[in-house]
Amino acid sequence: MKIEVIDPVPAPFAGEKPDLHLRHGPGTHCSLWWNDVPPVEGKRVGCVGHFTAAEPDTPLVIEALERLRQAGCTLAIGPMNGNTWRSYRFVTGGSTAPPFFLEPANPAFYPEMFRKVGFKALARYRSSVVDLPESPVRTRVEERMARRGITVRPLRQAEFRAELERIYELSLEAFRENLLYTPVDREGFLALYDGIEPFLAPEFVLFAEAGGGAVAFVFAVPDLAEERRTGATRTLVVKTLATLPAWRRFGIGSVLVGRVHEQARRMGFERAIHALQLDTNLSSKITRRCEGRPMREYTLFSRDLR
Repeated sequence: MKIEVIDPVPAPFAGEKPDLHLRHGPGTHCSLWWNDVPPVEGKRVGCVGHFTAAEPDTPLVIEALERLRQAGCTLAIGPMNGNTWRSYRFVTGGSTAPPFFLEPANPAFYPEMFRKVGFKALARYRSSVVDLPESPVRTRVEERMARRGITVRPLRQAEFRAELERIYELSLEAFRENLLYTPVDREGFLALYDGIEPFLAPEFVLFAEAGGGAVAFVFAVPDLAEERRTGATRTLVVKTLATLPAWRRFGIGSVLVGRVHEQARRMGFERAIHALQLDTNLSSKITRRCEGRPMREYTLFSRDLR
């Protein structure tokens, strides 16, 4: 079956502005990016994303790599919808439990298709399960924060747009040194949160503030996938934790995570999933201190095109 270039890019994918969309019959397609992509020193990056395959055959991936070569790319990264603000990574191991809310999901043969054509692991990520403590855990870190005038408050839902803009400003600075970081414009960032407001509980989105401004935040949400399956949820998904670089030595992240754990327990939750953490990130240390148990593993792949 012939691989087609679909031009213009179909509506479901066009909003993320790929440079090319390929289709290999019903249910098998991908998009390619090479103009607006993450920087890698000494490389010209191309991304393979929007990846869907009906069966474990590799012609589409081989064609995608050739198209990236023709565009001048020397390194292919995937799966990634252009950058790390959007969907990226394959599930590559761990529990067979159903996906939690906002978790990526894919058939097991997807990563094997990439490996067969020479992709290797670029970065590994993990989600872990933490049993929530039955009583509040207070530490000296909180005392030190109080002495420095660092306070913690929940999301102000009546100011939802302004609160998202605070998260945007914090994220740009806090994630600047992350793997494959690229800046994102304000409207593009806000679009990532379209439709999520009705599902948020303000107690699970916390800001740490000092000197009149936010210096850290944690973003957590009930596991709505569990609720849809069972009619109730006892699981909280801790999705994002970020602290400005100048404030990381004070242990603020640990306090924010502890606070959402405490609030979740009071509201009848039993466990938290610390979601999609890069193995080398500081947030992984917090998970280990909370005695998190590995749940799922994910991999982002790359392949040299020279």
